[in-house]
Amino acid sequence: MNLFFVMLFTSILFTGVVMSMVIIDSQAFAEEQIPQWIKNNFVWYADEIISENELLNSLKFLIENKIILIDLEDIDIPDRSKFADYGVVPKRSSEIPVVDYTVLVYVVGSDLESKYQLATADFKEMIQGNPGDSVNVIIESGGSKATPSGERIIDFTTVKRLKVSGDGLDELDDLGDKNMGVSSTLSDFIVWGTTSYPAEKYVLVLWNHGNGINGYGIDELNRDHLDLDELEDAFSDAKKQTDVNFEIIGFDACLMATLEVANVLKDYGNYMVASEEFEVGYGWDYNVVISSINENPTQTGDKLGVVIADAFFADTVAKSSPKQDLSRITTLSVIDLNMIPTLNDSVNALTANIKETISEEDMPKFSISLGKAERYGIVKGKDSGHMDIKSFAENIPKLVPQFKELSDKVRDDVDNAIVYKVHGDSRPDANGISLYMPLTSDAVATNYRYGDVSSVNLFYSDYLERDKITPSQHLTQTDKLISGTYDGDDVYEITIYFTTGLDDSGLVKIISSDEFWPYDEQWGFSYGQINYDWDGEIPSICDEDKCIPIYAEYEWGDKVNLAYIPVLIKNDQGTIQADLLYDITNVYGEILIGAYPNSEEGVFEKNLITLQNGDEIFPYIEVNHWDTDTFMMVPEDSHSIIVTDKFFNSGFWQKYKDPVELVIEVCDYSGNCTWSDFFEMNADGKYPLFN
Repeated sequence: MNLFFVMLFTSILFTGVVMSMVIIDSQAFAEEQIPQWIKNNFVWYADEIISENELLNSLKFLIENKIILIDLEDIDIPDRSKFADYGVVPKRSSEIPVVDYTVLVYVVGSDLESKYQLATADFKEMIQGNPGDSVNVIIESGGSKATPSGERIIDFTTVKRLKVSGDGLDELDDLGDKNMGVSSTLSDFIVWGTTSYPAEKYVLVLWNHGNGINGYGIDELNRDHLDLDELEDAFSDAKKQTDVNFEIIGFDACLMATLEVANVLKDYGNYMVASEEFEVGYGWDYNVVISSINENPTQTGDKLGVVIADAFFADTVAKSSPKQDLSRITTLSVIDLNMIPTLNDSVNALTANIKETISEEDMPKFSISLGKAERYGIVKGKDSGHMDIKSFAENIPKLVPQFKELSDKVRDDVDNAIVYKVHGDSRPDANGISLYMPLTSDAVATNYRYGDVSSVNLFYSDYLERDKITPSQHLTQTDKLISGTYDGDDVYEITIYFTTGLDDSGLVKIISSDEFWPYDEQWGFSYGQINYDWDGEIPSICDEDKCIPIYAEYEWGDKVNLAYIPVLIKNDQGTIQADLLYDITNVYGEILIGAYPNSEEGVFEKNLITLQNGDEIFPYIEVNHWDTDTFMMVPEDSHSIIVTDKFFNSGFWQKYKDPVELVIEVCDYSGNCTWSDFFEMNADGKYPLFN
């Protein structure tokens, strides 16, 4: 090998180290061997964008990959030099032991830490797990306004790298002000973590808010997040530099178990662990996960994924109060990323066939099959568009049989891709992986990323957009019976509004609501027909002294029905806007799941709140200007409920003394709606309505 020697005297002012005897391989050396990130690092360091340690890691990479060789025998490295900690090593295997697992945890603290100290709680679990010789647990934290206070010992206003031991957290580096919502911050962490802490297997956990197809993470300081393209950029850049394939890529975050996200990750890992639905704030049980690696360091990702899922669900059950079962909407699945291409093919075959062959007459049936499929991320009655793939595949052939063969293939491929899953009783059809398919025209806005998945959702959106025909109603009242007909074969829901009637200025207060499927014959509805015999009951919440009607949005599933009730909650922590979440599948046996706070960041909040006795609740009502169809939601600040034992035990349906006026709304999937006249009713019940 032809070698030549170049004397390189680089005075590093911040360490006082002089490097000498640099050897460059003249045959192997070429500019294209030097990765772009290294070239960028030298420029960024000169511009004071990156830290000293990041520059040193660039030199380390060049030396370890034998682009330049250093005769370390002639270099005197002071003990206090950062080269001794992070810099050049002659043989990595002799200096840094290769362990069984390195677990990298990317913790974007956000409001989850600044408000609720949820990252601090998880750090304690990691310390309790007491990582042994077989595992490294390395954290990169930041992206939050949270500063040290009380039990919080980490300053989240700068990006820090930490190593977990049974004794606590060792700070390895402070990178200063960095945006955790850009791809380079994540890719740099992956490169540094896998290079500095080599292992047989690697796990990457992405901790924070999840927004499904809209991406992951909210850096509270920079008001930024990683969309799916940025996530893919981060993994692609890191893979080019390290060639590391993760055993598990996990999201301790909401709504990330989607086919679109799996497509981003499929080339970078073996297994993905994520939730189709919201995650409770407690998140994963890191004590159990780390302890499992200590006890079985050679286990593969599928086995570790089962441990993660079971521990997460058990922890949620354990932390739920007897009166509020947070686990009812808990989901987590272990997905085999190697099976995602096959699932892509079957989903694309089904959706392409639907797009090409379905008749206009069958489109309402297609809509109904979407409505029957289990859906996730419902906030204030708004559809996030996330739908369980297998649930949809099982429902569509019941209504449009011509798609059965292709649907069965999708169902089987989902089963093959899902290694393991857990789900609560209120999410019985959570089969492990979802797909973006909005149900109605008012679905939550999204920056949808197609990737390798068919764009049949656009075909359906176009259908909804084309439909401008508003259903009509022909109803009459006899005592408490409202009966008659309506037009339209694509009606999505029928809503009963309980109101105060129109005042002289054209305003109406909508104090409560109830919703029904158009084919809910138990309550007098069938396609084209309404025979609603009001029983005098209004959805309500109660304390020891009174009951107050609530204005609810409903999610009607094929097996489970949920109610979302917008309220203000006042407690020791302040005032919180939230939705009370109830499972109302069993009438007169409703179950409070918890209070779901409305995020100020416009993301799906990872924190179900447990109500406590003494909390004060102010339900919202809708104030509507009937002639212009403009409205606003306002809290009923003159009426509130104090949480007591009766609040948890009282029925969801109550009767009132005062008369109310009912309005019936009929809406189709395209958002075309029509309203009936006002029908005055007397409830003849116990409670005063306006006290």
